[in-house]
Amino acid sequence: MGQEYFSLEFWRQILSNDFNRGFAFAIAMVLAIIIFFIFLKILLLLFFRTGRSSTIIIKDPTGDLVITRDAVEASARVVLDRFAQLDVERIHLYRRGGIYILQINCCFIQGPQGLPVIIGEVKPQLLDELALTLGVNNIKEIKIRVESVNTERAASEPVESPVFHEINSGF
Repeated sequence: MGQEYFSLEFWRQILSNDFNRGFAFAIAMVLAIIIFFIFLKILLLLFFRTGRSSTIIIKDPTGDLVITRDAVEASARVVLDRFAQLDVERIHLYRRGGIYILQINCCFIQGPQGLPVIIGEVKPQLLDELALTLGVNNIKEIKIRVESVNTERAASEPVESPVFHEINSGF
């Protein structure tokens, strides 16, 4: 049943006129372009992948300075401990090419300030602290991942009771 597709006579008959040859050429070009883009994507993923890093290497003419992830984490926790509404669970260090990415996994505790305000204050302070204490200037991105939100209020905050209004439906 499928043997006729492999015979030379079948393909001569299929490609006997100009329309069929043009159609076959268009299909071949589409397949070639798809294969090219798949190959290009694989190459880009290999060269520009983001992977975990255990150290930050700072190039120096007299020798490289190697800073471990633990040192970066300890320095970052100095800044993050100033913000009581962020409960830091984990800090990860990633590398993409020559830049480093710091990912902070935390729990947000609701309070007087909202999350965008706190994050806006944390990021510049964190970059300044890492630059001043460790000399790390190649962390280009700080990702803060909020894994949970703690909605319990502190004991000092007053709890507002909801106000219910009776609706007279007229019945």
